Order: sequence, then structure tokens, then C-alpha cells
Amino acid sequence: MAHVTEAHPLEGSWQFVKGEYYSEGQVFYAEAPDVTSVKVLSGGHFNYITQKNGEFHYAAGGRYEITEDAFIEHVDYGNIPSLLGKELVFDYEIKEQLWHHTLYQEGELVEYEVWQRVAQ
Repeated sequence: MAHVTEAHPLEGSWQFVKGEYYSEGQVFYAEAPDVTSVKVLSGGHFNYITQKNGEFHYAAGGRYEITEDAFIEHVDYGNIPSLLGKELVFDYEIKEQLWHHTLYQEGELVEYEVWQRVAQ
């Protein structure tokens, strides 16, 4: 008999709702439908593809881990060279089918995003 394990609530498909990105004292905002992205988490692997104003913008993927208080991406491939090989540790919270996550680097807020569940 096969052993069935219950999936973590983050596993599944998510679509981008909005984001805030902080760099050199400035904040940049992105919101659907101008920016569209789908992220899939399954079996310890993630990938996402993003469009901006209907044109391909970027894509990445790799492995992920989920702890009690962190979602950790290990970026193995993608078209943003500065992310390749990086480990990104996000704080996260799921509220009413929305996934909120924040990324801090060296104690500074770098990214805040909201994603909506598409499928589990």
C-alpha cells in the first residue's frame, strides 16, 4: 500500500497579486495585470515565469524548503544571473488563500509580495 503524505499549504500554483521592492532608498511597486506571474511549488521544487505588460520579463526555479517560519528558495536556474546559486529566505503567512511573503537582506526589507492560490 502506498504511503500518502499531506502536502504543505504552500504547495500548489499561485498567481501574483502585487509587490513592493526596495532598492537604494527607493520603493518600486508592481501589480497585476501590468505584471503577471505564476509560481508553482511541488515536491520540493519551484518555478515561476513573469511577464510585464504582456512581454516575457523573467523566469527562475530551483529547490525550496519550508520551515515553521520561513520559505527558502535555492535558485538553481533562471535568466537573472545575480540570483543564480542564491538562497533566499522569506518570512511568510497565508491569510484567506493569499500568500504574503517578505524578504530581508542584511536586516533591510528588500521585497514584499502577495500571491493568490490558483490550485493545490
